[in-house]
Amino acid sequence: MKVKLLLCFFIFSVLTIGEEIKFNDLTKDHWAYKSIQNLVDNKIIDQKSVNFNGNLPISRYQFAYELSKLLTKIDTEKIDKKEIDVLRSVIYDFSAELNEIGFNYSEFNQRLSNTEESIDTLKRTIEVNNIKIKELEKRLKELEKKYK
Repeated sequence: MKVKLLLCFFIFSVLTIGEEIKFNDLTKDHWAYKSIQNLVDNKIIDQKSVNFNGNLPISRYQFAYELSKLLTKIDTEKIDKKEIDVLRSVIYDFSAELNEIGFNYSEFNQRLSNTEESIDTLKRTIEVNNIKIKELEKRLKELEKKYK
C-alpha cells in the first residue's frame, strides 16, 4: 500500500513539474509570483534552487546578464515607442556590462529602429485612413439627405 502511495505521489509530482514554480520563499499569493513564473517559463531566469532569494541584492553584472537574456527574447513587433525608449535607456545605462558579456547592441538597436519605422508608418496610414473615413462619412450623410 505504501509503495503504491509513494508511486502515485512520484508520478503526480513528475507530471506537475514545469506547471508551476516551486520556491520555498515565494508563495502563489506573492505580488511578483506571476511575473517570476513567466520569467521561468520563458527561460529568462533559471530555477536553480529551492529558494528565489528575491530580497538579496545582485551586482550590475548579474543584472546585465539577465537583461541580455531578456533582450534576446523581446518581440519587437509587439512593443510601442515608450517601451522602445525605456529599452534604449536601460541598454545605455548597462552598455559597459552588456558589452562585456557579448550582447550585440547594434543588432538589437537595428531591431528597435525597424520597429520604430513600422510604428511611424502605421501611424501615418491610420491618419490617412481617418481622413478617408471622415470624407466617406460626409458623402454618406449627403447621400442620405438626398435620398430621404
